[in-house]
Amino acid sequence: MSDPSNRLPALRKLIGREVPYLGQRCRVIELLEHGPELVLQCPNRPQVIQGDQFGGPRRRAPHLVTLALYPGEDGVLHPDLGELGDLS
Repeated sequence: MSDPSNRLPALRKLIGREVPYLGQRCRVIELLEHGPELVLQCPNRPQVIQGDQFGGPRRRAPHLVTLALYPGEDGVLHPDLGELGDLS
């Protein structure tokens, strides 16, 4: 098993690119280094109502998905992102 933190330089290159996720093309908008996790914006998902600091409805915002890239301890890429290829 390789250390996922060694893959961070390759993962950073994904920011701004479209990646396949659950049969649709989603844009990578952020890389959270703990985990690591990708934050995806999927255009075909409905927008959500974003609240203000008091919990009241404020505006419509894109639906975001946070996805753990290596969910198991074996260091294998998330199965829904298998088309990304080798990120080592």
